[in-house]
Amino acid sequence: MPIRREEEGRKHRDSADGEVVNIGTKDDIDQFVREVFQHEWSDYLDTYPPETGDRTWEWSDSGKPWGRLQPHVWRSGREYGLDLHFEHHPTAEQYTTGTLQFELHLEDCETGSADFSAETLHQQFRNRFERRAKRVKPALSERTEWSQFRITGSLDEHVLCRAVYPFTSLNERAYYETLRTAVEDHERITSFATDMLSELTQSMPPARERSR
Repeated sequence: MPIRREEEGRKHRDSADGEVVNIGTKDDIDQFVREVFQHEWSDYLDTYPPETGDRTWEWSDSGKPWGRLQPHVWRSGREYGLDLHFEHHPTAEQYTTGTLQFELHLEDCETGSADFSAETLHQQFRNRFERRAKRVKPALSERTEWSQFRITGSLDEHVLCRAVYPFTSLNERAYYETLRTAVEDHERITSFATDMLSELTQSMPPARERSR
């Protein structure tokens, strides 16, 4: 996978593991992030998909300062106004600091925000998720590569949990590999979130019918 473009005149050096690392000026790096880094993470995952059994994944928003990832089965939640997905943030700051944040988001399909008042589906899902995630968190942390993991609760309503991963800064491929690892690390969370989504919506009419 060609991940460097020497002809574009950016400054580079070889890292210890043989990867080519961008160490240009801030403007060089900002341009690289916009034109390459924010696009090629999805190409990498297409070529090297996460190992999560027979689960089918989708990713979107390539070319933006954030990227969305979700198993195909979560699309069913959109009929009920539930936009459940993971996000990461391929920004210049994360690229230069060697920090990848991987978050589980629950948003509204129309507005991007969500109503977390007591009786909404969004709040019911969040409450169930928090209880389950707290029970499995110790076991999760034994088999993952994140450096931090937090169940965010009401501090950041639409973010249900956030994991932080270190990677070799200024190394594009290291970021992509770490992103793939993050998806694999979250397989247990993905699995029980999928079950919760099904349980919560199976007896509910779709949002378009409830609004009539």
